[in-house]
Amino acid sequence: MKTYHSHLASPCLLLATFLIAGLCSIQAQIEPQNYDYRTFRFPEINRRALELFPSLSMDGTDSRNRRFGIPDQNSSYTTAGLNAQYGYFHNSLAEQIQHTGSLYQLASFSRIERTDPPSRSETNEYEARLSTEGINRFYYGKRRSFIEINWDIDAVFTASNHINTSLTDVRKERFYAYLFSVPLRFGWGRIEPIDDVFLAHFMADDMLEAGILDHPLPQESLFELGRVMADVRNQRIFDARKKRMYELSQLDNWFKDFGYAKVDNILYYKTLADNWLFGFNNTRFSGSRFSFGITPQADYWAPHQQEPSVINMLAMQAIYEGSTPLNQHWQIGYTVQTELAFLSNENWLNNSVSRPGLSAEFKWGFYPNSRTRFTGYMGVDYQLFLRTWRKILASETIAGLQMDYFINYRTRLVINLAGRHYRTPKADFVVGHPLIPRADAVRLNVSGALELTYSFF
Repeated sequence: MKTYHSHLASPCLLLATFLIAGLCSIQAQIEPQNYDYRTFRFPEINRRALELFPSLSMDGTDSRNRRFGIPDQNSSYTTAGLNAQYGYFHNSLAEQIQHTGSLYQLASFSRIERTDPPSRSETNEYEARLSTEGINRFYYGKRRSFIEINWDIDAVFTASNHINTSLTDVRKERFYAYLFSVPLRFGWGRIEPIDDVFLAHFMADDMLEAGILDHPLPQESLFELGRVMADVRNQRIFDARKKRMYELSQLDNWFKDFGYAKVDNILYYKTLADNWLFGFNNTRFSGSRFSFGITPQADYWAPHQQEPSVINMLAMQAIYEGSTPLNQHWQIGYTVQTELAFLSNENWLNNSVSRPGLSAEFKWGFYPNSRTRFTGYMGVDYQLFLRTWRKILASETIAGLQMDYFINYRTRLVINLAGRHYRTPKADFVVGHPLIPRADAVRLNVSGALELTYSFF
């Protein structure tokens, strides 16, 4: 343990500082809770979404490797993409199901400079990735216990041209990769999506401020409005004009039937339409869940002009995750996971490696209104790679911030900032195994991305 003391201290101290600062900031702005959001229950729904993601991102890395004659280097990346994603979500007392299918297409330009000997290389690259992920959680008994059968399938193709300006060398490469994973889990607890109740809250606040409502909605009425919004949003109408007319008429009927709107004028309809058409889904959750299980996984790698490589993994995992709405404007979430994985590479003799690991992540969200959202996360991940007498402890500290603004009913602007710090300690041996990371390595990565997202339905 003494060998890794200094190795652990830096990321732990950084994470503790972020956690304390984040919690203090949240605590300082907590408002008295008028509603118990944890009691809100989503109606049975089936939601589908098809989204298009044009993107532009920039990334910079400064890497220092102090041993084995590896030179220091710095690099920059510029990436543009046009991606599409289809999602399906089903929520009921007996099931929580979420399926996604994605097609990512990226064109990128990168530059890498090394110090010893001085060199500069450039890469033009095209990457296509087709993936599908499924979460299928089935509740039984008193609806608190569940069995989870999931899948994760990825296929990647990359074509690249490398230019070394020092050697005037041009090299073309092609790369294929496939991943197949089937997590199987059992657990207790439930995390409920409670998005629409907050959209209802923001709408009611604006109506109260405009004098349309005489008093704040009582909890049961607010929750009922949230359920109506969930049902209305669940209707698939491809024609945007007809969809808006249907949704607004359903909301208007609810206010009129319950007698909450004391005026019937342009101000009432403007406030109703403004909150519904120009607000966004807050992605809020409430509850906690514990699960444990196994994950068999196979990775296939086929680099250009090299023998294909297959990495097999069997992991046993225990996960505790939770999410809490502190009030209308603040949300926190957390995840703690422990894992014991066994990895093998069929191209190597005596190729098995065991990998115990522990990770934790804290998330927070701030929602000042129905249009703007700030979310952040911070976490650590420790993995100990073991093979006979050799062991390497790899640690990673992550932190990120996202802001998005809902421009209109189908379009939103997203800004992402992220940082990662990866480190392995010094070792008295040279690792020559493909499943064990190199010792005495430090990588600091900072990235930013600007995305414009368009939703077809």
